[in-house]
Amino acid sequence: MKFESFLSSKIFSRKRYKKSISSPIIKISTFSISISLIVMMLAISTGFGVQNKIKTKFSNIFGDFSIDRYENDLFNSNKFISSNKIQLDSIKMLKNFNALDGVIYTPSVIPISNSFEEMVLKGVTNENSFLKTKYLIDKIDEIGFNEIIISKNTSSKLNIKKYDTVMFVFYDNKLNPAVRNLKIIGYYQTGIKEFDDKIIISNINLHRNLKKIDKDNFGSFELSFTNKKNNYEKISKYIPPEYAINYNEEKFSEIYNWISLFDLNIYLIIILMVVVGSINMITALLVTILEKTSLIGFLKILGSNNKSIKQIFLFNGLYLILKGMLYGNLISLSALFFQKFFKIIKLDPNTYYMDHIPVEIDILKIIILNFLLITISYAFLILPVKIISKIKPYSSVRIN
Repeated sequence: MKFESFLSSKIFSRKRYKKSISSPIIKISTFSISISLIVMMLAISTGFGVQNKIKTKFSNIFGDFSIDRYENDLFNSNKFISSNKIQLDSIKMLKNFNALDGVIYTPSVIPISNSFEEMVLKGVTNENSFLKTKYLIDKIDEIGFNEIIISKNTSSKLNIKKYDTVMFVFYDNKLNPAVRNLKIIGYYQTGIKEFDDKIIISNINLHRNLKKIDKDNFGSFELSFTNKKNNYEKISKYIPPEYAINYNEEKFSEIYNWISLFDLNIYLIIILMVVVGSINMITALLVTILEKTSLIGFLKILGSNNKSIKQIFLFNGLYLILKGMLYGNLISLSALFFQKFFKIIKLDPNTYYMDHIPVEIDILKIIILNFLLITISYAFLILPVKIISKIKPYSSVRIN
């Protein structure tokens, strides 16, 4: 009896199965698994790629944390921080420390014909980490006392060019307006419209001169880490209580809330694609079983038990899943590598803060995704094979 069961299994699994996989429903199910995997891998790689790209930009420009005075607005340093009251050397020794930059923000006005344009000057030292980023279009080693760097957006909007001298008017409640003529020495472009349209980079000593403060005073300190987890508590030990520590996410909450929606979209796409792929596999396997009812009855007559026949169908279903996933991985990885290195698909930087779709190819996430799809799809196959136990051998052979 065992020999007959083994023989019948071999007859079906090797000869009959080759014929069954040529049916349209089987090809559609394999195609469905491929499409599901492609959509999921693209969603994960591009979704997290966009998120991390935007977060990295904000980290490079504003840091991950900032040490501020409670009284100050976002882009207006009215009150000042004394560097002598903060243990800066201790902060720099923290694990994953990347950069610490003292800055001063000062609102200003640029007179233009019969109108004016409101701008904010960001005073930085010549060691500021922003000057070492790729956002600077022109290579600039240092910014002079009366020199500024403007964005390409500002240059186009105000029709001012490199090496032009521009008049700035600074207002203070206690003093008369101060006028300064500042020379443009270069351009930058971050792709973040809110920053590019508003901020002009200048020498921090210009701000100290305007506000009559000494070199130990700053509007705020911007800190960045390669991994910011658990650093809030560590930083707080080195600053006095009258100073505040702010997360970058809190300062720009609207933008971070927007990109956090990507997580929900990604997970919804994964769930939807897994369900669609699994349902198609169930349908394909169920149709195959119904088509092979007479053969299943014949195998039972030869001595095969329900368990061995179920294993044949499950094995064949797993084969279809793996075949579809092979194609899906090849196509999706090829598309991702093309986008990563050739930047084929472009974006509107005014809306998405970047000019192309960034791709993050995380091997661990891809492996987990593949394992998840295999496991869930295979588990779903158990449902249709249960019908094999209800097929009566003699009646099925007689009917067919």
